[in-house]
Amino acid sequence: MKVLLVSTLERGGPVEQTAVLAEGLAALGVRVAAACGSVGLRDRLEGAGISTLHVPVTSARDVRGAGRLWRLMAGADVVHGQDRRAGLWTRIAPGMRRVARIYTVHGLPDPYLPPPVGDERRSPRDRLAYEVVDAGLARRADALILPSEALAHQFSERLHFPPGRMVIVPNGVAPLRLPAERGTAIGTVSLLEPVKDLPTFLRAAAALHARRPGLRFQIAGDGSQREPLEQLARELDLEQVVAFPGFVPAAQAIGGLSMLVMTSVFENAPMAVLEAMAASIPVVASRAGGIPELVGEDGAQLVTPGDAEGFAAAIERLLDHPALAEAQTRAAAQRFDARYTVGANARATLAVYERALAARRG
Repeated sequence: MKVLLVSTLERGGPVEQTAVLAEGLAALGVRVAAACGSVGLRDRLEGAGISTLHVPVTSARDVRGAGRLWRLMAGADVVHGQDRRAGLWTRIAPGMRRVARIYTVHGLPDPYLPPPVGDERRSPRDRLAYEVVDAGLARRADALILPSEALAHQFSERLHFPPGRMVIVPNGVAPLRLPAERGTAIGTVSLLEPVKDLPTFLRAAAALHARRPGLRFQIAGDGSQREPLEQLARELDLEQVVAFPGFVPAAQAIGGLSMLVMTSVFENAPMAVLEAMAASIPVVASRAGGIPELVGEDGAQLVTPGDAEGFAAAIERLLDHPALAEAQTRAAAQRFDARYTVGANARATLAVYERALAARRG
């Protein structure tokens, strides 16, 4: 079996998942190659001995880039799109009758996210694009992989994707090589975008700072909300206690934390939470999307989205009760080992490929 993974993004969870899956499949003896929009991903996979081509596909209108992808797809048995743009071009590729097409859905389109990001009164254009066109194209995929039941439910009920094509395959994460001396900041690692609701993180930090001025906080990542977040930090008099290091390698970002906080209004299966679980770093997160099924009943402190004081109280609970924090991280690490390793993800994905290929060629 020859597998072609397609990733068009520069960075983010889908890019990391592409790398993890490629390495996991290669370890199983699968002939795997990757078409990458990211030079960094190309270099990482080439360093792991995986055949890789830099194929930028810059937009949903980049027909030239898509043509290059289609020529590569024709030589594969299985093609697996790892982001929305990759999923579009792999699903509409002409011909390919003997090629199994797989698409991993990593998150909801912005108009379908909960308020204040999305709007329950979606425009006719959005409904046409996602509930009609994208849902129709979903039927051209041999299988749709979703990393969480929560996301599968959203796509089935609200975007009308075919449930019979959906398969739940949890993300896999390689444990990070963390520095020997762990950091002390309470922080988050994410794209700085509205769905992450980082103003709630800053307001929780302000409440904690008033009661525990020795605490330090960190928001690692970059995005469209960086300047507004830095401005809010100044308004809350947090300039001296909140660091904004920008985009840094995951090991550095996670390694700098004593606790991970995730305040998002919706998440699928965030890589940062999995990385913290593997590293035995306590997690405080929103009770939103796929996070509860990710961490289980006792692997994190879960808080109602938008409740800044609730987040502050959950952080203090772990600070004041080390035994609780230790029990939580132990449960999270055990859950990670059972469900979210690179090997588990690769084996489950390979089983999807085998079923799809057998059905297409049967």
